Amino acid sequence: MSDEQITALGPIIKRCLDLCKALKGATLSTIQKKAASQEIDEEDIENLKNEEFGKISKVSTQVMELTGQLCEIFKNRALAVVRDNAAPYFTETLLNFKELNDDELLSTLCFWCDYVENTDANKDSNAVNQLAAKFYEVS
Repeated sequence: MSDEQITALGPIIKRCLDLCKALKGATLSTIQKKAASQEIDEEDIENLKNEEFGKISKVSTQVMELTGQLCEIFKNRALAVVRDNAAPYFTETLLNFKELNDDELLSTLCFWCDYVENTDANKDSNAVNQLAAKFYEVS
């Protein structure tokens, strides 16, 4: 795979993750409206969240798998593409880890492990220390 091909994946990765974020927000808004109008009860709310967020998280999980492979195979050749197009999404999800279902949390943690382990992102000691602190908080 050429550097141009790796770079071409960047906007696709970003767009997929932007769509995941938008779909999750729209789904949460719909659930909140139904709850406010008492169309659904607490059990229904949890079931809807699990079902709908589960579908959305499948997409972000596939993106995590792709970025993991890019980092593992192409190392620093993929660093900028992954950093610029996927890291912002996974940063936000990690910061809000208490709102994630188990699949979303696992994907987020795996993203960071792949990214740090396989690229020069591991040379940014400040970022790695912040990440380690957040992993500790999650545990």
